[in-house]
Amino acid sequence: MMLVGNRVSEMKFQRALSLLEQVDKVKTKPKSGCEFYLKRGFVFFALNQYEASANDFAKATEILPKIEKYSDVEKRHLRAYAVYHLATMAESDLPSDLWEFDINQVGKELRRTFPLRHHPDWIEV
Repeated sequence: MMLVGNRVSEMKFQRALSLLEQVDKVKTKPKSGCEFYLKRGFVFFALNQYEASANDFAKATEILPKIEKYSDVEKRHLRAYAVYHLATMAESDLPSDLWEFDINQVGKELRRTFPLRHHPDWIEV
């Protein structure tokens, strides 16, 4: 599986990773550490750096339950985003309950930032 199919895409993801690494050096992460780890996990995923990606997605799922700013549905959405990528990297089946939440209760910004296009009720926002 390769998200980066050409040199231009790879350069864009490398630039994104560079910017995220600069953010990581700052003690306070934007919004929440969970969002930071999900974003960086995806960039590592796109660059086929699966070990680093898995570590970041695992950190995000560890932090997520402690964050009070998200509703339960939003937490399920973010967890599903991480679990989907972890399962894809491991080439394993998705948990049977992964999509059992109402994606329409998740705000547009969160759905745009962390899209779940495989969710059965997904509608592009």
